[in-house]
Amino acid sequence: MENSQHNQTGTSEEFFDSDLTGSFSDNSYQNLQRRNNRRRLILRITFGAFFLIALIIIAIAASFIFFRIENIEIYGNEFYLPEEILDFADIQEGSSLLLVDRNEIVENILREMPHIHRVNVELSLPSTLRITVVEDSPILYFHMAEHYIVLSRELRVLAVFNAENVDRNLLDRLYSTFLPEVLYANYGQVIRFSSDTNSGFIVDLIDSIEYSPLSGRVNNIDLSNRFDIRIRYDDRWDIFLGNRHDFNYKLLFVHEALQYFVPYATGRMYFEDTGVGFASPNSTQYFIAP
Repeated sequence: MENSQHNQTGTSEEFFDSDLTGSFSDNSYQNLQRRNNRRRLILRITFGAFFLIALIIIAIAASFIFFRIENIEIYGNEFYLPEEILDFADIQEGSSLLLVDRNEIVENILREMPHIHRVNVELSLPSTLRITVVEDSPILYFHMAEHYIVLSRELRVLAVFNAENVDRNLLDRLYSTFLPEVLYANYGQVIRFSSDTNSGFIVDLIDSIEYSPLSGRVNNIDLSNRFDIRIRYDDRWDIFLGNRHDFNYKLLFVHEALQYFVPYATGRMYFEDTGVGFASPNSTQYFIAP
């Protein structure tokens, strides 16, 4: 009886020991697998990082070896010479095309060259850099403190002359303009007015005149008072246009009214009201309906 109990106890202990050993073996195997997986992951990450770094090094090396600037093309320039644009763009032939900072080129040109108001830089592989500029054209000038100041359509200062060095050939092609009081007019910058004058209304009126049938024969434009706008046409007619309301229509009205008179007629016209015009040529008065 005792022997049988002893045998049963021994069998239970042996069974317990075998279960415990198997459990430890499974845990060790799983831990080993985890360590191996971590090692593999670390190796993959390390290899990927080295591979990426190698690609970057190869790309940089290739940019220096294969993609060098050999051709620089410049389009749209009339006022500036290509050499001047290249000088301010600060580009060297033979440098890497892929490392060109296009924003820096644009900023350099716009900062140093006031006649240019827009720049586009394109890269054309394997070796061409293309710069396209849009230049401001002078359209009007005004007189300020013994200086003649030439402006673009956007009212950017393009040139400043004094009485001794004034370019009369240039000024004769531009609108002579009276503006509201100007606070300052710095070369290469848009002028600033001393009051709250909205420069946008001046730009709009200049555009209206430029694209009207009167364009090319307007000598003077007086915009000093936005409620009393005047123009001098063909050095023969002083035309009073009132405020900016229906300005385009008023210019068309003036163009039609001029057809009533002989080409050499002089005088004044009043078109403050779009409903009726009043003309006084050679001391004879006319009412003109649209």
